[in-house]
Order: sequence, then C-alpha cells, then structure tokens
Amino acid sequence: MDLASFETQIRLKALSKRVFVFSGKENFLKERAIEKIIKAYIAPEDVHENVRRVDFDTARADDFLRNLAIFSFNDSKRISLLFNPESLEGPERKILCGKLLESGIPSDVTVIFLLQETSVANELSRLLGENCERIDFWPPFENQLTGWIQNEADDLECQILLDAADLLLERTGPDLRILFQELTKLALQAGKGGKITFAMVDHGVGYLKQESVFDLVEHIGTRNLPKAVRSIENLLQMGETTQKIWGVMVKALRDYKLLHDLNNDRPDLFDPVMKNLKGILILHGKSDYKANQEKKRLGSLIQEQAKKFPEFFTDNLRLDNPMQIKSMALALKYSKSELDAVWPKLLETDFALKNSPPNLNLVFQKLLIDLISRRKTN
Repeated sequence: MDLASFETQIRLKALSKRVFVFSGKENFLKERAIEKIIKAYIAPEDVHENVRRVDFDTARADDFLRNLAIFSFNDSKRISLLFNPESLEGPERKILCGKLLESGIPSDVTVIFLLQETSVANELSRLLGENCERIDFWPPFENQLTGWIQNEADDLECQILLDAADLLLERTGPDLRILFQELTKLALQAGKGGKITFAMVDHGVGYLKQESVFDLVEHIGTRNLPKAVRSIENLLQMGETTQKIWGVMVKALRDYKLLHDLNNDRPDLFDPVMKNLKGILILHGKSDYKANQEKKRLGSLIQEQAKKFPEFFTDNLRLDNPMQIKSMALALKYSKSELDAVWPKLLETDFALKNSPPNLNLVFQKLLIDLISRRKTN
C-alpha cells in the first residue's frame, strides 16, 4: 500500500489488517504515521498503558509474545511497536511470525514492525502473507520536496507560497524533520487560513542545513558561487578544520584537472567516457525515477569502459566508483584551460593557509571567486 492511501485509511479509522511492516529509511515519516494511528485509535488517557515498544536489539521474540495477550482495562486499541527485527536471527523471525499466525492476534491489537532493511521487510511480508500490510517510507525525490512542503502546509490549515517553500528548503536542507519543525512554527505565525510568505521565511528561518565538505565540493562542481561561499562560512563556524576543507577542495580540483589532461592526451580512450559523463551532467539535480535509472545506466557504461584503461588511469581516476563518476561529471563544468590557469592560484592559497592568516574565510573566498567566476574556455 502506498503512504497516501495508508494515511487516508488512518484518517477514516479503516485499517483492516492487524499487522503492518513499516520499511524504508525515512524514520520521520514512520513516526508521523504512528502518531496518527495513536491519535485515531487510542484515547489520550490510555496512551501510556496501550502503546508498547519492544526493541529487538535488547529484547527477544518470546518477551513480546508472552505479553501479547495481556489485556487492558479500557476500550482503546492496543499497539505493539516492534523495533529492529533485523537484530533477530532468521529462524527466530520465522518462529515469531509463525506463532503470531498460530495463536492469532487479539482483535483490539495492532502490531507494527519497524525496520530499514528491504530484504528483511520482504521476508516478513512473505512469512505473514495476507495477514499483514507493508508500507515503504522513503523521502520524497528532490524535485518533489517543494510540493511536499505545500501539502504539509495544507494539513496545518495554512498556505505557503511557492517562493517561500523554495526558500525554506534552501535554508533547512532536505531533512523532513527540520523542514516540518520550521514549517509548524511558520504556520502558527500565519494562523489558520493564513499565508506563509517569502518575507516570513526570510525573517524567521536561519540557515539550519548542516553543511559538509562534500556539499562544498558539490557547489564548486556546479559553479554555484553564493552557495560555495556560504558553505565555507558554515564549515568554519562549525569548527571544521582548515586542513580537511582545503584537502577535499584540492583533491576534487586535482581530479577535475587529471580527467581533462588524460582526455587531452588519450582521446581514443576517453571520448566514450566523456560522452557518457556529459549525459550524467545533463541529468544532474534530477532525482525522478527515470533520471535515476538513466544515470545508473550511464554509470555502468563508464565502469565497463574504465576496465579497458591502463592501471595508472584506473588507480588515479577510480571510475569504478559510482560517487566518483558523479563527481567527474561535474568536472565538465570546467575547461582544461580554466583548470590550468587556476593552478598557480591554488599554490598561492596553500602558502597563505600555512602561514596562519587572520581571516581564513577571506582566503577561501578569494580563491572561490577566481575559480568559479573565471570565464569558461575550451
């Protein structure tokens, strides 16, 4: 069952199954679904007694089964949340499911398995058969996040304008928990039936996205100067070491330059690879199913083509690695002449950083401006 249909059933109090398998990596959405079930089926005063949590990291299957039939002295549904069934051995999971089916689950009980591993979710769904319903919880694709924000605003009985939703996403990043937290604050400010505007987000939401050095490399690769400059500022404020920031930047630019140099020297080997990298670059930023499948296909072609390279090329470019292939696609945003011209600037920056400059941020910014703003030539 898809998540939207499942939430509709919760809202209508029409859940027909007694066992559910919640799989996938988006824990925030799982928590939201559980909250909605509890709110729909359990009176507030009964929640403490009727919601039972069992973590198989520390508990065994028998611990859960022994207490399954214990009744409560109220009319609300009882819910058992079973965390980390992956921690049970395969035979133990099989016995657990068999005993659930054999002894039967009381009519006022709902059992929910919560896990991330797809293989174990498949196994539980197979063992429980038609007695269970499986729901997969995955974060929305990047290009669906703005729509997700607007739908959540509707549920909060307000409206968020498109430019405001885009800014909120930029300020928080794709973490659904943080997005919802900030959206809830804005909804309270807007009031029931009100509108969340760009100005409200700009004034009320700071940059909450936790930057990493890999985000910085992404911004350099896409030649996004404002985001690269802001990323440097955030990393330094977070206490990231200069050595790590500089090391990751230089490594990325070295890889870019090496790709262009080798392509210049051996076009007979690299022309097919460059063609497929261009295909991946065109799809950069797209995360729908079709785009993801095409990127995988092009990546597999590159991996096959790289097997024909001399050992030196293979060891240094590492085009057997999908993440490296994605990074190398961004190298095509730069020309060989640009990378040649900026190399002396890298040496100057390295010297400056080693001499403890009073303003690290300024040193990095000067390099980023020179690198990213440089006019692209062939």
